Amino acid sequence: MLRDSSGLPSDSALARSPVILRAGASSDYAAPDFASLIKMHPFSHITKHFNATLAKSFAVIFLSTLNYGFDNQGFGTTQAMTPFAKQFGEYNETTKKYALLTYWLSLFDSLNYIGFAVGVIIGSLVSARWGRRMCIFAMSCWALVAAAIVISSSTRGQILAGRILFYIYIGMELSVMPIFMSEIMPAPIRGITVGSYQFSLVSPRWLLTKERTEEARANLQKLREGTLTDDEIEAEFEFLQTSLRSMPEQGKFVELFNKINRKRTAVVIGVNIFQQVTGQAFVSSYSSIFIAGLGTVNAFTMAVVNLCCYLVTMGIGLYLNDRVGRRPLLLISGGVQFAAIMTMGGLGLISDPSYQVKVAIVAMVTIFGCGFIFAWAPLTYVVTTEVAPLRLRDATQRTASIVNVFFQFVVNFTIPYLLYAPYANLSSKVGFIFGSFSFLAMVFTYFCIPECKGKSLEEIDVLFHQGVPLRKFGLFKTDDIELEGHGKQNKGMVVSVAEAGHHEHTRGD
Repeated sequence: MLRDSSGLPSDSALARSPVILRAGASSDYAAPDFASLIKMHPFSHITKHFNATLAKSFAVIFLSTLNYGFDNQGFGTTQAMTPFAKQFGEYNETTKKYALLTYWLSLFDSLNYIGFAVGVIIGSLVSARWGRRMCIFAMSCWALVAAAIVISSSTRGQILAGRILFYIYIGMELSVMPIFMSEIMPAPIRGITVGSYQFSLVSPRWLLTKERTEEARANLQKLREGTLTDDEIEAEFEFLQTSLRSMPEQGKFVELFNKINRKRTAVVIGVNIFQQVTGQAFVSSYSSIFIAGLGTVNAFTMAVVNLCCYLVTMGIGLYLNDRVGRRPLLLISGGVQFAAIMTMGGLGLISDPSYQVKVAIVAMVTIFGCGFIFAWAPLTYVVTTEVAPLRLRDATQRTASIVNVFFQFVVNFTIPYLLYAPYANLSSKVGFIFGSFSFLAMVFTYFCIPECKGKSLEEIDVLFHQGVPLRKFGLFKTDDIELEGHGKQNKGMVVSVAEAGHHEHTRGD
């Protein structure tokens, strides 16, 4: 493809391409008149895109997502409690206390990811074959059975079995929720909604891939009416149809690794690896028991404090990501993680640390967790669902989830052996390991993660197919797309180069 001096596709090259990118008027959706009634509301730029159906769907998704967080935080705190250690641990003659053996601590917090992996595969196949709704119904029924096993546990083996079975539900949730929400949400609010990761009962894009056109049209109408005019809804639907027909993918798994898609697949795999290897499991699964071992603040009290901090931090991050963008927030998030966890590692070098030093270590754990929850926690799912090819969304999510689960298992399994004697016994010095990965995550973000803020999934597809360098995605703005052979422009669905960026930026891939 021909490119101009800035490295971007030239006009002559674009004119010969199946999808033509041209400059034009801004495509921000024009909200109906009733939106003016709430224009003074500080969140009006978000709420104006919701109608009753979309709001209810989001509420149900958010409630469903809480199960994963509740299990992580709940079990992580519970295993640090003395009664739990007394019932399921062993008595240590040296410390005169009951404690979980390192072996069992590792198994409790890692083998559940076997169920997670199974759930991802099952959920992805069910979702692709029978639809999102059936997958959600099946996983909800399964969760009732698995939860009953967990809460009735009286032995270590029963707890372990119950957690493995329950995580089949969690895996199914991960396989369907993020892509489901990204499919039904308008581009201007996709970041905040997918970032809180998600659910709904209708999905027009999935129905179109199954050639159930009229059902897709009716469902899009439900999701958009009241926020867009009938003409705008019809224009969006026609664009979805035309875009899907123009994409070369046929939906086969092997296509993820062909020349046109391998860059997208690499981004998806990379972002899911770095979400885990930077040490989020140290905070989510082991922070309570680690803090309890320091003998400073009460571990349960600190868990509540951390949770409050995380909720506020995540709220700020979600609010900003559709306004500031993915890349800046991911860089900030990685920077905070790097600074906090490396500081914790440095404090761990102090022999015979004082009470104040231990409190500082606890503070670094909290700051690290806030850094992770600010962007890397939610935006991994946003990036994964945004860069996936339209016809390969289920295959991409399945691949991403399996990679994510594998590295969760590896990190969760190894942390107890890194922390405690008679193994590596690094204690706080484990921060040097996770800090190194945090630095690499920032490098990966800068060079490899495209800025997709405000762009529809179809527009993102076009940018990848045109070979636009990843770091230059943000220079393109939504304008107008004309699909060759249809002779029709679909207002609100295109991209053009921002004038300043077109002349000033000359960076490559």
